[in-house]
Amino acid sequence: MAMSTRPDTMVVPSEFALAGLLHDAAEAFLGDVARPLKNLLPDYRRLEAQITPIVLQRFGLPRDLPEAVKEADLVLLATEQRDLMPAHDDEWALLRNVTPLENRIQVIWSPKNGRHEAW
Repeated sequence: MAMSTRPDTMVVPSEFALAGLLHDAAEAFLGDVARPLKNLLPDYRRLEAQITPIVLQRFGLPRDLPEAVKEADLVLLATEQRDLMPAHDDEWALLRNVTPLENRIQVIWSPKNGRHEAW
């Protein structure tokens, strides 16, 4: 599999790229739920913890996500919070000591015209 080696496109070391891509693979079966809400849904978390290792093993990866992937997930969440979410004054405890990426996410399309632009 060809992977980009540009440092600005890799958030995890290349040996963890596939695990990074698959870290939320359980959402294909369970649906995507925002992390703050996931924390309130113990049954969702339990199912996610059962499905994720199965998917990872199916692709020849260890059952547990590497720490680098878990850390990158938090960094990207902090970056998304900073760049994509409305201004807020609350603090997410899980992001307390997490630094967002230096580069900002650039929104190309607004939600209003994105559907028309993409197709």
